[in-house]
Amino acid sequence: MKKRKCGRFEFYDYQAEIKDIIYLAKDEFECNLKDIKKLDQLQQDLLHKLEEDINTINVLQIAWDLRRLRLKRRECKARDKFLYQFINELNNSYNKKTLNRMLDPKIMNYEDHEYRPRLGDKQKVNEILS
Repeated sequence: MKKRKCGRFEFYDYQAEIKDIIYLAKDEFECNLKDIKKLDQLQQDLLHKLEEDINTINVLQIAWDLRRLRLKRRECKARDKFLYQFINELNNSYNKKTLNRMLDPKIMNYEDHEYRPRLGDKQKVNEILS
């Protein structure tokens, strides 16, 4: 986890982590959509190969490739559905406002101040510590 230096202290930078997670989810969602599109194109290519005059061995190879492709596509579609729900909730106006407030730099801004010990009566201090 990232840390942020605030004066003399270091704190976990939760804002940066939240931002990173949100951007990562959005990027993964977009990449996943591109993967699904590529898999659809590959599937179409394999189906067109089946229309050619081919022998049994090639048909089996194409069938095997189609099977693997379909499994990969199902996985991508499941990830797409999961990420779509997450991204959709992030884009909800209420959640957007909450996130904007949470990620406001003023919230996690800590101004360190110089520590000045209070000078008290030495006798009182000795009584308390005894």
